[in-house]
Amino acid sequence: MYLLLLLVCCTALATLPTSAQTPLQGAARAGTISGRVVDAATVLPLVGAAVVLEPRDLGAFPVRAPGGSAFIQSTRSAVTDSAGRYRFGEVPEGEYRLHVQRIGYRATTLGVELRGASDSRVSVGLTVEPVALEPIQVSTPAAPRAPSTYQRTVSSEAEGNARIAAERVRQRQYLSSDVRAVTHSDVVESVTLGETDLFRALQRLPGVSARDEYAAELWIRGAPWDHTRVYFDGLPLFSPLHGLGLFSAINPDAVGAAFLHPGVQPAWASGGAAGMLDLRTRAGSEEGELHGLGEVSLASSRLALDGGSGDGRHSWMVAGRRSYLDWLTGIAESILGRDNTYQFPYSFSDLTARSNYRLGANSTIEISGLLQRNAVGNDNPNILNAVAARWGAGATRATLQIPLGGFHTRHSAGFSGFGSSVSHWGEDWDWRFGHEAVHRDIAAQQLSSGIRYGALEGEVQPLASATWSAGYQLVSQHVRFSGPRPTPFTPLEPGAYGLHRENGLTSGALWANRRWKPVDALTLETGLRLETASAANESLHWAPRLTARYQLTPGTSISGGMGRSYQHLQSVAPAGPSPERGFRTDQLWVLAGDSVPTLRTDIATLGAESWIGGWIASVTTYLRHSTGVAMPDPVPGPTLDRALFVTGESRARGVDLSVRRLAGPWTASAAYSFSSSDRSVGELRFPAPEDQRHVFDATALMRLDPRWRLGAAYTAASGAPYTRIFRGSTRCTAE
Repeated sequence: MYLLLLLVCCTALATLPTSAQTPLQGAARAGTISGRVVDAATVLPLVGAAVVLEPRDLGAFPVRAPGGSAFIQSTRSAVTDSAGRYRFGEVPEGEYRLHVQRIGYRATTLGVELRGASDSRVSVGLTVEPVALEPIQVSTPAAPRAPSTYQRTVSSEAEGNARIAAERVRQRQYLSSDVRAVTHSDVVESVTLGETDLFRALQRLPGVSARDEYAAELWIRGAPWDHTRVYFDGLPLFSPLHGLGLFSAINPDAVGAAFLHPGVQPAWASGGAAGMLDLRTRAGSEEGELHGLGEVSLASSRLALDGGSGDGRHSWMVAGRRSYLDWLTGIAESILGRDNTYQFPYSFSDLTARSNYRLGANSTIEISGLLQRNAVGNDNPNILNAVAARWGAGATRATLQIPLGGFHTRHSAGFSGFGSSVSHWGEDWDWRFGHEAVHRDIAAQQLSSGIRYGALEGEVQPLASATWSAGYQLVSQHVRFSGPRPTPFTPLEPGAYGLHRENGLTSGALWANRRWKPVDALTLETGLRLETASAANESLHWAPRLTARYQLTPGTSISGGMGRSYQHLQSVAPAGPSPERGFRTDQLWVLAGDSVPTLRTDIATLGAESWIGGWIASVTTYLRHSTGVAMPDPVPGPTLDRALFVTGESRARGVDLSVRRLAGPWTASAAYSFSSSDRSVGELRFPAPEDQRHVFDATALMRLDPRWRLGAAYTAASGAPYTRIFRGSTRCTAE
């Protein structure tokens, strides 16, 4: 079915009229403007920088004139290759502006005068300016300059240009219309709960939802949270949540770029059946000055620092965050002289760091790390039944970038992990089912679980052209669980319902992708990923992917894609709404092996995207089919005397629509998603627990002045189905 859909999409694209690029209007004599874009500090080439060439009397991103087009036909653009090169041919003589921009660097504009049929070489060095997710104001007696990383009083024009630039870069890097880039302004405009939260900002995007307003986890197109792979500098993070699921465990002050892939994913990525979130830490300033940023919100306090050696050889960044409610209530408790009455029993913290070091003119080494911690602990039986628990995650990686011959190579080694432990459940556990109270005397219990993930990977691409790349990946994973069997409500007796599960998996992969243009208006990108694993039932997995984009006009395009992905690690939770599960850490992770198949997902998308002045609108339809999905047994009956999980299939289909105003004194966004997601086990087919048919999000932000902003956000969503749990021997029949 997906092959047929892809064939129809490609046939439709092929039958559309092609249009050559509109040349710059001017004199008959034409020349060439070319050059390189490099990092001003390290002199290393910058790949993927956007270079825009326009006549001197036009703006880079002009506003639509009355009765005219929203885009200037005489404006041309290019993207630098792996060597930082760009080139504009057949340029008529005259005066031009050359705009150069790249995410994480300060944009610059140069004047260029071309006389006759000559060749003009213009090379540009960009200075680092990371995309800060929460800047503050810095005053200096120096001459006026462009907004820095730590300025809070950024003009609406500068913010708008940054958002438009991010979207332009996203469109050049990825062909699919459903790939999303998230900037600092997007996070601010989303008006998140309690504090600036990246995951909650992502929930405003089309196709992304959550169980309720208290959950920060991401449901992508009707899929569970564990089917979304979150990458931190190329390493997966497992359950990166704080506040019992209320907040993301990613400090926004440490993020330099964030891209969400809800459809066809890049060939280098694996492990996300429904989607992939690619997070990249920001590099520190190389100016030799110490920069700082701090914030106190309703939920936590944050501090970020960065600096460098001053000569461009070394830079560093560190960002920390911790909740403080336990400290404040502890102080109040000590003042009032009451034991464990007022002290809040929960706390969370995280620490993110990155260091860059230039080994030579074209060689660098990057080291980054992340540590997350959550703790619940108290001795008061009236508060969470005296539960004492600890859980958290961590990741660290080292990356070497070095040229070899005529190729640019990148090699990384990293480790990621997750661990949890419950040292005490309490001895008197009361839970109410309906109108009947249940009481159990449960002895102190021990529970522990964990994940270990290690990877060695690399990538190579030619220096002369960025049209193809290839890479390898070696991964070792290990999961363990020891304790009472997970249940929706009260914990079980460990003696009668103890569970110990442990297994590992080693896998390897080779991947490659290539981009080319059969005609001027059509761009194709193909990719192939080959995977194999050490499990007995694992064979060679083929994961092809294809994306295409046809440029109808300079501002309007249609795109389609088809891809396959594999996921070896899944999370299994008991059936039911589990209102109490957020206070526990009995999450069961299972690896593909003798009794667990590999989760395989096929997806096909078709969409369109269009610019209208400072607005951008998109629509995307999709079909997704997954096999090997681990889930609770859906057959009605007692929950204890059955397998921990069964495997089945899931299907999802829907359409995502969005419109966004990116620039101006006021900005806004609106997104609507229609989705239908279901699961099947044997002959039984039922709606998925994450099936939300209709989701609508809207945001608006008015910039009253550089220091004051007024924002609002609105969300409306259909309810999600759930499995109802009955106590005792209530009889259930399947319909």
